[in-house]
Amino acid sequence: MTAAALLSQARRAAGLTRPMAAWRAGVAQPTLARVESGCQRPSLPTWTGCCYRASLALEALPDPHELGVLETTLALTPVVVARAG
Repeated sequence: MTAAALLSQARRAAGLTRPMAAWRAGVAQPTLARVESGCQRPSLPTWTGCCYRASLALEALPDPHELGVLETTLALTPVVVARAG
């Protein structure tokens, strides 16, 4: 299930109409509609507001395709990281 579908499902489970949820999250109703349909990738503040109002926890996880880069970077010493930056 996508994050957009999860947000839409949580809104409906909470008994909120889209206009009510948008008002609570502090976004325009058309914005919430685009987010829930997956047509728009919202900013972090928009996601945070929508998730908070839908009683969802927002958790940041690394992209699985970037885990190799992350592991390599974490293995570097601070001196190597400073030089690479």
